Amino acid sequence: MAKLILTVEMDSPAELTHVSQLLVGKAPEVRTTATPEPTAAPEPEPTPAPTPAPAAPTETPVPGAEKISLEDLQRAFRQKRTKENAQLLKEIVQAHGGARLSEVPEDRRPALMAELDALVVG
Repeated sequence: MAKLILTVEMDSPAELTHVSQLLVGKAPEVRTTATPEPTAAPEPEPTPAPTPAPAAPTETPVPGAEKISLEDLQRAFRQKRTKENAQLLKEIVQAHGGARLSEVPEDRRPALMAELDALVVG
């Protein structure tokens, strides 16, 4: 079954009654209002002064996880590994710079562990 979320802005409680009647198919008529055409084009906003380019992005360290040992990663992977997600886990490791866990650079391990922690195994 599809789910529909509808947002309606109304100016009066009478409009709420009309909208509810529309939704249940009991409305006597459908009223539409035209959107008034703007009389003048809005003035363009001034362009802001150029800002200097930011430095090259650096990977944000995961709080409280400065050093993660290879053994910690292996233990976490064993807990998350199933037949269904084995390929996904392999792709996650490759995305963090290694063909296997032991090849993932130490500075990438916190991000890998955070991604692994976010993985829901059902």
